[in-house]
Amino acid sequence: MSLSDYSASVVRTVTPLLVGLIVGVVGTKLAGIDEATLTPVVSIIVAAAYHALVRGLEQKWPRLGMLLGWDSSPAYSKPSDGQ
Repeated sequence: MSLSDYSASVVRTVTPLLVGLIVGVVGTKLAGIDEATLTPVVSIIVAAAYHALVRGLEQKWPRLGMLLGWDSSPAYSKPSDGQ
C-alpha cells in the first residue's frame, strides 16, 4: 500500500466519524436530550449509516466518494510471500 493509499484509507475512515460526531452533538442539543448519554450512541449510528450510504452511492457515482474526504478508494494489494 502506497502512502497515498494509506492516507486515503485514514481520511475515508475518519471523515464519517467526524460527521457522526458533529451530527450527534448537534442533534442531541437540538432535541434537548442528555448529551452524555446519547451523543456517543447517535454518533456511532450516524457515522456507520453515513459511511454505508456514501459507499453505496459511490458505486454508482464515483465522484461522491469525495463525501468521504477522498475521491477514490485506496488500492489494496496482497502481501508478497516474504512478508
